[in-house]
Amino acid sequence: MGKSLYFDKNNTFLVKGIGIIFMVLHHCVGLYYNQFDLSWYSLNSSNVDSLIILFFSTAGKVCVPILTIVSGFGITKSYSRFTEKSITRCKNIKFCLSHLIQFYSIYWIIFILTAPLTYINIFEHYFNNHSLYKGIIFFGVDFLGIQPRLSWYIRAIIVLYLLFPLLYQFVKRLKLFAVILSFVPWILKLLINNVEINIDSVIFCILPFVTGIYFAMFDSLDNLKRKKSIKFQIFSFIFVVIFFALRLLFSIYVDYFFSLSLICFGTLVLSDIKGLNSILILFGKHSANIWLIHCTMLSLFPLVALPQIMKFLVILLAALFISILIEYVKKITGYSMKIKDIRCFVER
Repeated sequence: MGKSLYFDKNNTFLVKGIGIIFMVLHHCVGLYYNQFDLSWYSLNSSNVDSLIILFFSTAGKVCVPILTIVSGFGITKSYSRFTEKSITRCKNIKFCLSHLIQFYSIYWIIFILTAPLTYINIFEHYFNNHSLYKGIIFFGVDFLGIQPRLSWYIRAIIVLYLLFPLLYQFVKRLKLFAVILSFVPWILKLLINNVEINIDSVIFCILPFVTGIYFAMFDSLDNLKRKKSIKFQIFSFIFVVIFFALRLLFSIYVDYFFSLSLICFGTLVLSDIKGLNSILILFGKHSANIWLIHCTMLSLFPLVALPQIMKFLVILLAALFISILIEYVKKITGYSMKIKDIRCFVER
């Protein structure tokens, strides 16, 4: 990675790479810890090796705030460039539509490839036990990601993109106070923890998304990138260790802060480690495809007999290979260029 003084695309890809690796590990092990109960770890591990894997896999839930912060950061940077050249009416609608087109251009490819593998007989799945009208609705809901079968996060990203103009103004007017207000759903969840509230929903993604908007709007990550002294690198390592330990103790309530420590560590330390930074950037570039592919692979591949770490590596590398293949086909068929042309047309 170059010695840029700005938080550039490679830095974004590197952080995405960290997030997607944590996501695949989290799902491959398949044990989720969201309570204040350290005895849970010993009850769900048979030896020291499995205990260590469990520590990291449960902490892998940090993938959600990491990827959501980066999404908020990236879309805000894109919006700044867009507003500089766009003086047309309805520019916010055009901007949101353009980004939804980009997202769906990725999602629909994976949906088309994985639906036959998941359902075997798509027609029977959607229409066998329903009328034609209901079958079309059920298919449309899946196709648009409203009730997605691949990941709950699909719907969250779609909603966040649609809300972006409002959230952008929210941060622009209130600045850091907007981030503080975004803690409210998490505070309510903590106060009424005995009541079942599903954290896998868009309301709990607003905090990291707003944080990403704030980082982009006020150049926070650019300023972080310029902290090149060894002192800040040591501090970033200490912060990662502290928040990882706190994550083990207090579960999901520390994920947001753990994600911030990982972004700092990735930017100040991992970005300077040759070889490792290139690997993380590669996974980051393919993070969207890997995210959408790996859950289907987990349900199809007969890997239950494999050791957990081997299962993780097989799924991760296979998803990366498939993603590289998909992107190559998109390129040689002109698919990527056509999507770019459509987005340019929409943004005019």
